[in-house]
Amino acid sequence: MSDSFLKVVQKHFKTKNLYEALRIEKGADEKEVRRAYYTVARESHPDKAENEADRKKRTEKFQALARIYALLGDPEKRQIYDETGPAFLTCGGPAFLTCEGPAFLTCGGPAFLTCGGPAFLTCGGPAFLTCGGPAFLTCGGPAFLTCGGPAFLTCGGPAFLTCGGPAFLTCGGPAFLTCGGPAFLTCGGPAFLTCGGPAFLTCGGPAFLTCGGPAFLTCGGPAFLTCGGPAFLTCGGPAFLTCGGPAFLTCGGPAFLTCGGPAFLTCGGPAFLTCGGPAFLTCGGPAFLTCGGPAFLTCGGPAFLTCGGPAFLTCGGPAFLTCGGDIDSEEDLLTTKINSLAEFFKKYMPKINVEELEKFWESYEGSSEQRRDLLALYEKYEGDMDKIMESHMTQSLTNEEELRQEIQNAIDAGEIAAYDAFTKETKAKRNKRAKRFAKLAKEAEEVKAQKEDLPDLTKAIAQRQEERFKAFDKCLDDLASKYCGPSKKKAKKK
Repeated sequence: MSDSFLKVVQKHFKTKNLYEALRIEKGADEKEVRRAYYTVARESHPDKAENEADRKKRTEKFQALARIYALLGDPEKRQIYDETGPAFLTCGGPAFLTCEGPAFLTCGGPAFLTCGGPAFLTCGGPAFLTCGGPAFLTCGGPAFLTCGGPAFLTCGGPAFLTCGGPAFLTCGGPAFLTCGGPAFLTCGGPAFLTCGGPAFLTCGGPAFLTCGGPAFLTCGGPAFLTCGGPAFLTCGGPAFLTCGGPAFLTCGGPAFLTCGGPAFLTCGGPAFLTCGGPAFLTCGGPAFLTCGGPAFLTCGGPAFLTCGGPAFLTCGGPAFLTCGGDIDSEEDLLTTKINSLAEFFKKYMPKINVEELEKFWESYEGSSEQRRDLLALYEKYEGDMDKIMESHMTQSLTNEEELRQEIQNAIDAGEIAAYDAFTKETKAKRNKRAKRFAKLAKEAEEVKAQKEDLPDLTKAIAQRQEERFKAFDKCLDDLASKYCGPSKKKAKKK
């Protein structure tokens, strides 16, 4: 409803209230509205004009009366009018609306809306909206929105949004958002977001985010994030992240991360990480890591690591390490030259011999640890006994029935789910697996019996391969003699 129409109503009916123009109460039913319209229409009909000036005046009043009845005579439009008052406009072109209360605007072109209450705007072109309350805006072009309450914005072009409450923004182009509450932003281009609460941002281009709460950011380009709470960032380009809580960062380029809590960083380029808690860093280039807790670092280039706890470092270049934990109680790693990972294991890791393996198996077989590992494999492979038997640690390949009974007991006790692959396994499949494992066990025993005559395992493997090659060659010879021998037909005499 435009200001020009309301001026016409005021001019001819001495009021802007449409009910007062028809001389009825707001709660009048449809029959009363129709009767009142007919009464006022007879009084104002142009045919009763005394002269041309009077006819022109009556015609304008009659047209305004028809628009009033079109609005109050339609239950849906009347309901909207009752809820919003004078700020209700629908048009096919550009729209310019200014009101003191709530505003509902729908138009096919550009829209310019300013109101003192909540605003609901839908248009096919650019939208310019300023309101004192919540704002709901949907448009097909760029959007410029400023409001004092929550904001809900969806547009097909760039978006510029400033609001005093939570913000929900979805647009097809760049996004510029500033709000006083939580922010939820999804856009197809670069994103610039500043908010006072949690932030959830997804965009197809670079992202610039500053918020006072947790931050969740996913973008296709570089990312610049600063927040006061935990941060979760995933982007396709360089990443610059500063937050007051834990940080989870994954990016395709260089990464610059500073946070007050634990840090989890994975990137494809150089990494610069500073955090107040444990640090987990994996990158494809040089790494610079400083943290207050344990550090786990893997990188493809030089590594510079300083941490307050134990340090676990793997890198493709030189390593410079300072940590507050110990690797050896009698000797400091920093004062010892280590040239390779093999030398490190040789110096600091205990050697494993057959006696220690035997002791391990004595404590492992039938233990709660073995049962836990078995049930974990059952859950992982959803009851597929072929995969379970191939992955389970056991000294015997023929103890499947014992393992099956252990799993069945756990199913009966409700500890694990009953998968069809286990409960409905056919007997033929079980027999086939038993034969295969029995054959493998027999081969293992044969190799074990021959180990005294072989200096090492390499010769045992070579001998086994040679035997298989001979068997394969014999098979080929048999096939050749059977199918490729000389023809038995006699030659015809000429």
